[in-house]
Amino acid sequence: LTFVDGSTVSIYEKSRVVLQKLDTFEGTRSADVLIRLESGRLDAKVVKEQDRDSRFNFQSPALISAIRGTQIRTGMVGGKDRGTTEVLAGTVHVEAAGLAASVDKGFGTAANVGQAAEPPSPLLPAPVPVTGDTPVRSLPVRLTVVPVQGAVRYHVIVASSDSPAAALLDLVSDEPFVDAANLRDGSYLVRARAVSQGDIEGYDARWTVVVDAHPVAPDLIQPTPGSTIRTDRIHLEWVPREDGTTYRVQVSDTPDFSSPIRDVTGLTSAVLDLDGMDEGPFHWRVASIDSAGKQGPFSTAAMFTHRLQQPPPDPRLADFDVGDGRIVLDLPTDGRRFRYQVARDRDFTSIVEDRTVDKPVISLVGLVPDTYHVRILSYEDDGYTSGFGPSRKVELKPWPYWPLIPLLALLAFL
Repeated sequence: LTFVDGSTVSIYEKSRVVLQKLDTFEGTRSADVLIRLESGRLDAKVVKEQDRDSRFNFQSPALISAIRGTQIRTGMVGGKDRGTTEVLAGTVHVEAAGLAASVDKGFGTAANVGQAAEPPSPLLPAPVPVTGDTPVRSLPVRLTVVPVQGAVRYHVIVASSDSPAAALLDLVSDEPFVDAANLRDGSYLVRARAVSQGDIEGYDARWTVVVDAHPVAPDLIQPTPGSTIRTDRIHLEWVPREDGTTYRVQVSDTPDFSSPIRDVTGLTSAVLDLDGMDEGPFHWRVASIDSAGKQGPFSTAAMFTHRLQQPPPDPRLADFDVGDGRIVLDLPTDGRRFRYQVARDRDFTSIVEDRTVDKPVISLVGLVPDTYHVRILSYEDDGYTSGFGPSRKVELKPWPYWPLIPLLALLAFL
């Protein structure tokens, strides 16, 4: 609101005010105004010049503030049972429960309904903004300040740089940051202030944020970050955007995407299948392109690992060392473990050995002479296994000199 003398009153979102008196002094450009604040907050800047001596009174259920040539903020907080006044310029006369007091520049006071105003307390200093890269290329936009000693929460107001008086977002947070999710591309004026235990809001920090995040990058679905893919074809999928959007996908073997190995644009569906990919770690990301041809920022990249699926171990390809009763397979062991089974039947319903070992070795040491079937599988370092491979029949023959055992025992006794 702008008055005849140039004074202004800015009313916050979701506030309720009543203009009870709106008048001018005869023959002057001085205003005589009474505004009742029933809930919410407002800012007032009252002009005082030689030919203008306006009087503004702000009444709430808890507190009355009378100002002339002053800049204040006043509000009804705490479930509409607590009034506050903060003085940014000049001196303000307040009244609560019939008792009057003065509040100077740089101080604030508060009163609960029906109680006297609390002693003025200093306004908390303006917080220091934490700024990052500009323009901001992703949503939500996190607006952060350095924590202020004595603050219990933070009040952040966002307005277009072209219309700084019209708040687009009015956010309160217990943390020294807020996330602004619904900002269009453009330049914004941000105001942030610390709030004390007594609900008194401090001085404003002001800074500009430029947003260039549209069209918004889609969220990635699969592969999930850190996953391992063992199929020849790699299936990429992301959340589709609104109609008319196409997509650009990049895949790189380095996280900086300096030399993408795949760069596909003009995709009309939110999927892409890749064939002929080598093994190794890869990074992928997606950008949206709107119907006017504007490409937005890329999504946050995700990393996956491609490993070509190896056939299960085949014990038939290794020799059985009759001397030490072992089958040693020629397999890589880095990060892998192995599990082998020994059974009396080819269907492995009668298993006599089932062991997990660090090396690809099947041991039949200690088993009685018989016909056995063996098989083995490998575990990758992430727990993946391709399952058991084919089995192999092994004959454990008796020791050829076993009939001499009683005679040797007798000779040892003699």
